[in-house]
Amino acid sequence: MKLPAVPTITARNTLQAMWPLIFKARTRPLTEVEADEVRRLCEILQRGIPGRDAYNEAVDNLCMSVHSSGVLTGNAESADAISDKIDELREKLDSPDGNQTG
Repeated sequence: MKLPAVPTITARNTLQAMWPLIFKARTRPLTEVEADEVRRLCEILQRGIPGRDAYNEAVDNLCMSVHSSGVLTGNAESADAISDKIDELREKLDSPDGNQTG
């Protein structure tokens, strides 16, 4: 069963909550609770926003990067790049052309 899409404000708040956790991963391994929270936040984001195909695709790329990077298991090397992706997603939500695909 696919979970319902999220409103834009929920996506903004979710990205806002994720950023400091990824920032922490730059200097120390995330605790199990923090890593679980990042996973949960990715699940929320991946519900998508209707009509925002480019944003939704970027979310999928972000979450794939989070899971494949090792950031959740103590590898801090890609935390900066992931933080940048979060910033880009926040910009997409605020841009007038953020509703377009591609």
